[in-house]
Amino acid sequence: MKKHWAPFAIWAAFIFIVSALLSMIAISFNFNPAQPENRFMSGYHDVDKNFNKIAQSQAEFFARYNAGFKYEPKSAASIGVEDMRGQLVIYDHAFEVGANSLDVWLRGPDGAVVDNAAASLFVSRVDTNEFDQTSQGLFENGAYRFAFEIKAPGRYKITALIETGDQKGFLEKVVYAK
Repeated sequence: MKKHWAPFAIWAAFIFIVSALLSMIAISFNFNPAQPENRFMSGYHDVDKNFNKIAQSQAEFFARYNAGFKYEPKSAASIGVEDMRGQLVIYDHAFEVGANSLDVWLRGPDGAVVDNAAASLFVSRVDTNEFDQTSQGLFENGAYRFAFEIKAPGRYKITALIETGDQKGFLEKVVYAK
């Protein structure tokens, strides 16, 4: 009687595919875990659910107020980095590893300084949540001053949340720290 090897080959291929899938899943969890998104200082579920409200609040806030970042660059040079689409993006060398500070200014419709807002800052490394930090602003010299520490060189996203009564606005800036 002639032995057929086809069933053994099918089972061997099935076992190989299943073991390859399981090892791929194990590697993805152990070496490259998913990082939670915290844009707008909320989880992505909250942002997805309330995005229209957030966008409307942003539009109303910036129709009424004028705000921006103010900082002293640590270096006059900038760095050019290619993004995923191959486009060159220029980042300021605004910060260095160690202690840093940043001011957020806020002006009302008449150009007067707004000093009764609640301001907080979120500093996040773009590719990991390991270095995330939040700080509260102290109002001094016409701006909200934030102190934070950068622990590693690289690209960082800085998000400021400014709340005035029932309105809130977000400022975002991507910088490169060396």
